[in-house]
Amino acid sequence: MIKKIKSYETKDNYEKGKDIKQFLIENSREKLGGVCLLIVYKYNRVYIASINDSELNFLGDPEFTLEYITEIRMFSSSGELHLWKYGSDFKWRLRIDEETEGDTNVYEETHIMWGTEVESEKKNELIEEYRGIKIRFPLDINEEPLPIKYKVRNYYNFDEDGMIKFYDARLVQVLNNKGGVILG
Repeated sequence: MIKKIKSYETKDNYEKGKDIKQFLIENSREKLGGVCLLIVYKYNRVYIASINDSELNFLGDPEFTLEYITEIRMFSSSGELHLWKYGSDFKWRLRIDEETEGDTNVYEETHIMWGTEVESEKKNELIEEYRGIKIRFPLDINEEPLPIKYKVRNYYNFDEDGMIKFYDARLVQVLNNKGGVILG
């Protein structure tokens, strides 16, 4: 879907020594509505976590420190905080969207996640046996119609020659097969 919305962006360097969990919780509560989903990229794995007001659920990861993290995307339907490793430092971008008409061009698309069934005992793990893929969610997805999807919002404008130029993208929501919002 193509539309024009109001969108605001803030960028900065992440302050070394600041507690990453507190940074995420504060931004979730103050900027993104208090309930967010996180995709955490580490050197050795990728997983999904969640924040509900002031509680960070990172699925028992004992090493939730910046030492092992390369990127975090924390999002809700209202915006996204993107934190990424840049050399030995971290940078972040906060994008807040309003669904009212504005001057920011966006194109939304929905993608299907790998996973053909939910692990029967765990009820929060999407698996695809033949590929060995497991995606663990911070909530029960056992009753959700598969496949599970995610919505991406792409931001674009046009250059001086009229050619389209994409300059940013963010995660918006996780959806079930019928379009119902699971998270975000």
